[in-house]
Amino acid sequence: MKKISLLITGLLFVCQSLLFAQNIRITGTVTEKGSETPIPFVGIQVKGTTVGASTMDNGTYTITAPSNGTLIFSSIGYKQVEVPVSGRLSINITMEQDALALEDVLVVAYGTAKKGSFTGSAAVVDRSKIQSRSV
Repeated sequence: MKKISLLITGLLFVCQSLLFAQNIRITGTVTEKGSETPIPFVGIQVKGTTVGASTMDNGTYTITAPSNGTLIFSSIGYKQVEVPVSGRLSINITMEQDALALEDVLVVAYGTAKKGSFTGSAAVVDRSKIQSRSV
């Protein structure tokens, strides 16, 4: 009798862990702190995995993640945010600007590069020069 109750208790623990580790579909919106404007193309990753998504141009996203997982939101110019899922189906995030990160990135014709690792010639272009050019 003792072995049977021990077996049943063990099976209940296994079933409970399987139920809580199921993947759920999470949706939400990522906005900027203060102005509440949507932030497009924010990278979203499930912590500890390679599963990821990004926000649409209106700041909305959809991702499948474990109900007990953690989502990591990151974008250039904003502070990284980690949010536990905790079984929620809708998670709306506000991201704070990180002005220091903007100085470390160069936009080049073929992508982006860190300021310290860029080899080549780069110059700062004045806004008035760009606006005065014909399209």
